[in-house]
Amino acid sequence: MFVVLGLIILVAAVVVGVAGVFNNVGSGHALAHGFSVFGYHVTGSTGALFLYGIVVGAAAMLGLGLLLAGARRTSRRGRAARRELKQSRGQTAVSHDRDLIGQRESAQAETARSETARADETARSATARADETARSERARADETARSERARSDEATRSETARADETARSATARADDETARADETARAETARADETAGAKAARADEAARSERTRADETARAKTARADEATRAQQNNLPNGHHHPGQGG
Repeated sequence: MFVVLGLIILVAAVVVGVAGVFNNVGSGHALAHGFSVFGYHVTGSTGALFLYGIVVGAAAMLGLGLLLAGARRTSRRGRAARRELKQSRGQTAVSHDRDLIGQRESAQAETARSETARADETARSATARADETARSERARADETARSERARSDEATRSETARADETARSATARADDETARADETARAETARADETAGAKAARADEAARSERTRADETARAKTARADEATRAQQNNLPNGHHHPGQGG
């Protein structure tokens, strides 16, 4: 189907191209006077003529492509049929050979099973002996490892006890040093407080003395002022009234 369709398109494109060339040769068929194909007159510019040529060429290529595609498909179908025929013949021969090979393999498999059974029995015996030996070795190794761990744990406990004792001794000494330092600090603080109290007492005593002297001085001044006032009042005439007294 594709081959026939491609061949028709290709032949039509060739016929149209040849007719266009042979019907429009010479100076009398310039593009200005038109272009005809099978009696159909085409007018236009040289660009329109070139476009028509492209269309004809594309149609020819399409037909050629379809023709080649159809030919390739037919060739592939033929090759596939030949391959299938060869495969079917080969499979028949292979099945016959497989039957013969199967018979030989059955006999060989029976012999191999017998050999395998004997080898398995031998291997199980060897494996059992090896397992027993390995268990004995593991038991001895485990016992040795437990002894080593016990000795290591004992040594570790001894080292830990000595380290704890050393740490406790160091802590006790540090506590003693701290207690002595606290006692010294409290003594220093007590002495400082005592000194500060004595200084404060002396300062208070001095302040009280100053206030006493100031009060005594103020009272003396007040007494002198009162004495002066009474003396002035006594020196005034009997008929003369003090400006502050009433008539």
